[in-house]
Amino acid sequence: ERRITVDVMQVQPDTGLVIDVSEQAQSYRTAIAAQCVVYGNTNVVCDPEKKINDEEVLVLRLLGRDFVDPAQIDAKNHWRVANSDTNGIMTDDFTISKNVNGAMQIVSERVFKRLGSEIVTTTSDTKIAYDFNRTVPTSISEEATTREQRGMSAYNTTIIQTVLTLQQDSLTKT
Repeated sequence: ERRITVDVMQVQPDTGLVIDVSEQAQSYRTAIAAQCVVYGNTNVVCDPEKKINDEEVLVLRLLGRDFVDPAQIDAKNHWRVANSDTNGIMTDDFTISKNVNGAMQIVSERVFKRLGSEIVTTTSDTKIAYDFNRTVPTSISEEATTREQRGMSAYNTTIIQTVLTLQQDSLTKT
């Protein structure tokens, strides 16, 4: 069992949340605390000197203020986020499939294409239980498939499944 701990430290003037994140594992992949800034458009900027595990990034990208922004949602309960930088191009399509008094089920399809000499594409299908009233995901289930081209007709395919569940929220009375 692994535990990811996220502490919100402050809100920046540009609405970014300054967050300390750490991961503790029983026998492997323990990462010491790192500081990141997260935004509602799923951008995450972390201290380059610290290791951030993929599972931590999966949580962090959904914690930004206005991640679920009613002004961005169309008539079909859908919104799209597209980002690019020197590493690649990412598009993420979100759809609210169910909403009962702010308890949302959100499905997401993300495609990331890494730029450079090797062709690498990662596609992720994600199911998010999201509490709009508390602005946090309560569970995340993702299957990510990465396909790397290794020469003219050789490919390496990796599939990773991740399931995360909120265990405790310090802002909620127990």
